[in-house]
Amino acid sequence: MSCPATVGARVPCPMSPEWARQQTSTVCRVSGSQESGAGWRLDRARWKQVYDILREELEAGTYKTGFPIPSLSQLEQQWPDLARNTIRKAIARLEREGFVRGEVGVGTFVRPKDEWQPVDD
Repeated sequence: MSCPATVGARVPCPMSPEWARQQTSTVCRVSGSQESGAGWRLDRARWKQVYDILREELEAGTYKTGFPIPSLSQLEQQWPDLARNTIRKAIARLEREGFVRGEVGVGTFVRPKDEWQPVDD
């Protein structure tokens, strides 16, 4: 079923059987997102959850000092259900706390651990 309100969108028409099947459990659907692999929690802003994921990866050494973290485009592909600004906001917080530094037109690079100033909330 084609709905003019959803033409070009990634969401099914609210009048379709597919949409009805997806609405069986909002909590299950959001927290178990098959698209991204991340279980988005309803009680915490998504940008904070992205921040938490990236921070954990930085602290675990997934990204080495001086090397770039994945680009905004790569992170958008990793989490297709998130808006670009959601990911940007998480990266901006990582920059404010000294985890990474952005270089316009080049990338976002991991800073040395002694420069990290995390703020726990």
